Amino acid sequence: MKSHTRALVVLIHLWPTVHFLLVLSLWRRPLVALCLLYLLPPLLARLILRLFGRPLGTYPVNSREFLVWWMLACLQSIFLRFPWLEEAIRMVPLVYSAWLRLWGGKVGRLVYWAPGTTVLDRSYVDIGDEVVFGMGVRINPHVVNRQQLTIAPVRVGTGAQVGGYSLLMAGSEIGPGEDSLATLEMRPFSRFVGGKLWRRPKPEK
Repeated sequence: MKSHTRALVVLIHLWPTVHFLLVLSLWRRPLVALCLLYLLPPLLARLILRLFGRPLGTYPVNSREFLVWWMLACLQSIFLRFPWLEEAIRMVPLVYSAWLRLWGGKVGRLVYWAPGTTVLDRSYVDIGDEVVFGMGVRINPHVVNRQQLTIAPVRVGTGAQVGGYSLLMAGSEIGPGEDSLATLEMRPFSRFVGGKLWRRPKPEK
């Protein structure tokens, strides 16, 4: 990674700390603090997506697309460091799904998010209506491997049930109405259709 790119990554990485301190500084004005906490990051994410586009595919870590993804990831960091912040809004029906939509994600109606569900890259989810996520499901639309970022939406079809503690990685898809196994590991671009897991074949050397 080039030195100027590395410096920019470090600056972007400071956002979670700045965000946290700004929220704390407004403790005497709790309503303003809550708005700053929950609304500012997704609104900034939408602005970034509008200005720079939505990276999709595989990119080197010193690319422009990687920096765009890194900005989006850092905006979400506070909610991953303190997962109870998301659990709190999941207590109110429909609010969490609406919040994910604010990030730019596609989420249908009446989606159930069990406790412990983790959503990385909230702008890269495509969830149908009446989907049920079991306990501890992890949705991870990006993979960084060998200095390459791969990012693609995770899709779950209408009426599907995702088994507890499953892992859904970049580009993976669960078909409509499927009832997946618990602890299902979906590698990048794999599909769960017809009750079976289909993996993308490895490219020939």
